[in-house]
Amino acid sequence: MTSNLKRVVTYVLSFGLAGFLLYLAVRGQDLNELKEALYGASFIWTVPLIIVILISHFIRAWRWKMLLDALPDHQRSGELRSVSLKTSFLSVMIGYFVNLITLRLGEIIRTANMARQERLRFSGVLGTVVVERILDLFILFIGIVSLSVLFSEQFLFLQEQILNPLISIAQNISIGWTLAGLSSIFAVGFIALRTINTSDSKRILNIRRRVISVFNAFRDGILTVLRSPNRVGLIGSTLLMWGFYAIMTYIPLVMLDMHTTYNLGALSAWSLMIFGALGMAAPSPSGTGSYHYITTLVLANLYMVDDATAFIYAAISHGFHMIVYIAAGFIAFAVQGVSLKSLKKSAQDLEET
Repeated sequence: MTSNLKRVVTYVLSFGLAGFLLYLAVRGQDLNELKEALYGASFIWTVPLIIVILISHFIRAWRWKMLLDALPDHQRSGELRSVSLKTSFLSVMIGYFVNLITLRLGEIIRTANMARQERLRFSGVLGTVVVERILDLFILFIGIVSLSVLFSEQFLFLQEQILNPLISIAQNISIGWTLAGLSSIFAVGFIALRTINTSDSKRILNIRRRVISVFNAFRDGILTVLRSPNRVGLIGSTLLMWGFYAIMTYIPLVMLDMHTTYNLGALSAWSLMIFGALGMAAPSPSGTGSYHYITTLVLANLYMVDDATAFIYAAISHGFHMIVYIAAGFIAFAVQGVSLKSLKKSAQDLEET
């Protein structure tokens, strides 16, 4: 199977999953009830919601900057060179924008933009992105544990309707990545054998040197969490960012008057945020479909919200994120003076230099 065909198959499956889950979320609902729920929303909260979304991503950019500043690349002439917070923020928004049109390529593209703009090793920057995800997974793990306490009586429902399907998806993804990894190992081994048989020892040593260099740069990126002189800032920014995530989850509840009609408060917003994060992790474009399905399911079954209001909540909370990502993404590309094609090429070229 060619790389282009694999890409097409991946997109078809990804967007197909998103469409199927969207269908499940809206299936059987009355169109008039959906319209009434949407028209009843108080869109005066639109500006505060957009501001909170942007602040949360600005905090993410600030946290990423602290990790990037700990890279050995900054040790030049004995002086510590700081990464631009502006470049960090624009790179983050570029990454979110790219995730809307490609499947999980946003992390690679934002890494390429940061490496290109700040003249850093691509592998090292990618290592800091991995550290970011580890920090977020730790908070998500705490959130999942808290759900078992908040919903101890409804645990059977959570297990059957939400957790088991998510675990099944995760297992399938793991199997896919494992097969892909094994295939890559065999491919690399085959190429290495061909190289040994057809190349002189000098070329082999150059390839070996380059692989070791890339590995060391990636390792340096991972170790920034230990090397950073501002570890308190890393922890504080992570907690603050997730706090803003909870606020942006709560605001749509107020927009639809669900905080009074269904008595949904801070704990409800926290649980919706955790469930929503699980939905966003599914292999669909920016969580489209999976977020709507899980959020609607949780609101309808755990909080007894009517199906129409539950779906409109999911559509509004997810939709505003998409609007911000599109607008900020276009601006970020323009300000940085780059294109998606050029950043894809940079991701390849930066490791060769």
